[in-house]
Amino acid sequence: MPESGSSELLVQLARRCVAVFDVSAAAVLLVSPGEPVRVTAATSPGSHALASFASATETGPGVEALRTGAQVSSPHIDRDTVAWPGYGAAARRAGFRSAQALPLRSGRRVVGALYLFDIRTRSFDADQRALGQAIADDTTTAWIHYDSVSARARASR
Repeated sequence: MPESGSSELLVQLARRCVAVFDVSAAAVLLVSPGEPVRVTAATSPGSHALASFASATETGPGVEALRTGAQVSSPHIDRDTVAWPGYGAAARRAGFRSAQALPLRSGRRVVGALYLFDIRTRSFDADQRALGQAIADDTTTAWIHYDSVSARARASR
């Protein structure tokens, strides 16, 4: 799994997606085989808190995107209490009313999820979902490649 040397790419992914998709905040979750889900990047204290809650409780759209490899939308987080108990209250405390989660995929392997949070209730249309997934997939490829090149450079020293 790529380490901290490449984490700046994930921070930039989160920041840029906030601007591109006109959302309030973003966060990135990563998972390594045999390890718990962890928050790697967040654009605000609220997004970090909510992503951390999701990671700790293994609930919410981002964790579901990790499990399924598919996008997960929650246009009204307050209404998703059956699917993700406790997540709606945590989202309210963080100030968010909707979330979109995009899997970070390398081939068929899911290595993380990009969370996009908003203070408004909203859904992404098909074009936004397609663009978001393309950005997430391309960033994942670049991130893994960067880490691979960095590891080879360290090994050759």
